[in-house]
Amino acid sequence: GQMLGDAARFETAILAFQQAVAQKDAATVAAMIDFPFKTNVGGKPATVRDAPEFIAQYGRIVTPEMADVIVRQRYSELFVNYKGVMFGSGEAWLNGICVDKACNSFNVRVVALQPTR
Repeated sequence: GQMLGDAARFETAILAFQQAVAQKDAATVAAMIDFPFKTNVGGKPATVRDAPEFIAQYGRIVTPEMADVIVRQRYSELFVNYKGVMFGSGEAWLNGICVDKACNSFNVRVVALQPTR
């Protein structure tokens, strides 16, 4: 099926995201986040303002269980709806964020990271 706009751009971003999580590369993951970012830090709801704050809290946001779900997700089995591309049971979501009003170009960003249990 047609994935939100340009599937190839999503595929590239998804694989880069999975690789960064696999390598615990907090800076690369932070570069994909749409800030300010609502998430869970150490199991409690929190808003992360910027990349340095995200990097500092990385291990408390992307838990080993969440990282495992993200890394194991097969591209062919991703669930897609109007909210974007879902990993696992909703542990992570990516979506296209428009760069301009006409949305002629977009950046694929991580829009959610949350434990599901």
